[in-house]
Amino acid sequence: MATFYLDEDVALAIDYELRIYRHDVVNVRDLGLKGERDAVHLANAAQQGRALVTRNRATSRICTLPGVTGHRHGGWRRYRSTPAFS
Repeated sequence: MATFYLDEDVALAIDYELRIYRHDVVNVRDLGLKGERDAVHLANAAQQGRALVTRNRATSRICTLPGVTGHRHGGWRRYRSTPAFS
């Protein structure tokens, strides 16, 4: 089972599907962190050992910078939406 930290731009349908397959998922909406800076989300994901999932190109650039969070992070994945998940 994988652990994911979903950014606010990730469709709720993806959140739902990941949970159906019993992945451990947290969503910034559920955490009350919608609108926070990208670096905050990356730091939270890193502290929790979760992979950050986002559609935001700027967030994916931050993830590649060494030492941004001061923590090793669980990885990241940027995806492009498809009509089914828009």
